[in-house]
Amino acid sequence: MLCRLMEEELGEDWMLVEERFKEINEEMWLYSGVLLPWSCVDGGSCNGLERSGGLWLRCGGLSEGNLCKKCKKSCREKEGEPLHGLWSERIKKGWEPKKGKVKTWGVYLKEKNMTKEDGLKILKMHQIPENKVPDSEWITSVASKKRSGMGITARFVPKTGKSRSVSRKSGNYFKHVGFDVGCQVHFNKESGKVRKVSGEKWPDEAHLKFVEMYGEPDEEGFGVDKPKKKENVTSNDETEFKERIKAERAKMVLELEKEKEKMRLEYEKKLQEAQESKTSLPKKKKMKLGKKSKSSEGKKEKKLAEEKKLAEEKKLAEEKKLAEELAEEKKLAEEKKLAEEKKLAEDEKADSSESELDGDEFEDSDDEDGFVFNPFDYKGIKYHLGDDGELYNFPPNEAGEVELFGTLHEDGSVTEI
Repeated sequence: MLCRLMEEELGEDWMLVEERFKEINEEMWLYSGVLLPWSCVDGGSCNGLERSGGLWLRCGGLSEGNLCKKCKKSCREKEGEPLHGLWSERIKKGWEPKKGKVKTWGVYLKEKNMTKEDGLKILKMHQIPENKVPDSEWITSVASKKRSGMGITARFVPKTGKSRSVSRKSGNYFKHVGFDVGCQVHFNKESGKVRKVSGEKWPDEAHLKFVEMYGEPDEEGFGVDKPKKKENVTSNDETEFKERIKAERAKMVLELEKEKEKMRLEYEKKLQEAQESKTSLPKKKKMKLGKKSKSSEGKKEKKLAEEKKLAEEKKLAEEKKLAEELAEEKKLAEEKKLAEEKKLAEDEKADSSESELDGDEFEDSDDEDGFVFNPFDYKGIKYHLGDDGELYNFPPNEAGEVELFGTLHEDGSVTEI
C-alpha cells in the first residue's frame, strides 16, 4: 500500500522515495495509537458500550448472544443493559452517557496535540472517507454548563437593616402570606445575581425590601449583589524602595562600564609605548641588546596581563558585592511585605470578628458544614431536605454538587424551581 501511495504522489521521481518513505513511517508510528471516532468503528459483535480515551465506543468483545461476558457481569440496574449502556442507544440522536461527558473526536485529537489535518491523515491511512465523520465530531470546544446547588446561597429578606446574614433564630425576616415560612432569596456567588424564592407568596413589604437591597428585578426576575473587589494598593515606601534599587543598580552598571573602558585604554596605551620604544632603538643597539629587549618586553606584557587579571578580579568582587547587597535588600523588602500582609490579615480578622458579634456580616462557613443526607420522598422520588426547607436532587452530580429542586413548606406543599 505504501509503495502504491508513493507511486501516485511521486510518479517516476524515485530520488524522493526514501525521504517520503521515512515521513510516512513516522506518521504511521505517530498515528498508530489514535482511536477512531464512534461513527467509523463497528467494534465487535457485543452490543455494549465501553469508554476508552474519553470516547464512548462499541465494546470490542465477542458476544454470546447480545452481550459479551464482561458486559453481562456489569448489568446491575436493568436486566440486559450493561453498566455503560448499549451501542444501539449510542447511535441515536441526543444520546447522553450514564457516567461522564460525551467527548468529541476533535477534543480527543486536541488533547493529543493534533489538529483536524492530522485527523484527516488518520482517516486516509485507514481508508475511511471524510463524510463518515459527522461535523459535530470535529468540534474542539464544549460550552460549559451552568452549575447550581452548592454555588448558590440562601438568604432571608430582613425586616430591618440590610444584613445579608439574618439567622432564623433572630426572627428579623419577612414571612409568606398565610404561612410561617421565611421569605428567602438565592444568591449566586459567581454571577452576583439574586432571585426570589416563591416570590408570589411574599408580602408587599418584602418586595420593597428586595428592591432596596438588590435593585429592581430585570426581565428574568434577577436582582444584583456583586461582591466588592479589594483594590491592590502598593504603599509609597515600597514604590520608593523599588525605584531606589533600580537607580542604584543602573549607577553601578555605569561605573563598571567606565572602569572597564579606562582599563582598556590604559592597556592599549602601555602596549603602544612598548612598541614605540622597541622601534626607536638603533639597529646596532637593537642587535646587541636584542636578547635583553625581548626579556624586558616580556616583563611588560606579563605586568600588563597581571594588571588586567587584577582588574577583572576587582570587577568580579564588586559584582559579587553588588549581588549580595541586592539580595539582602530584596530579602528585607520581602520580610517587610510579609509583615504588612500579616498585619493586614490580623486587622481584617479583627474586623470580621466584630461584625460577627454585631450580626451584620455573612459567614460563608455556615454554608460549608459537613453534608449529611436527609431523605424526603416526593412523588415517589427521594430528595435531600435542607435545614431551611430546600429540596435538592440526589445523588450529587459528577462534580460533587447537588442541584436545587424546590422548597418544602410547612403545610407539606412543594414549590418546584
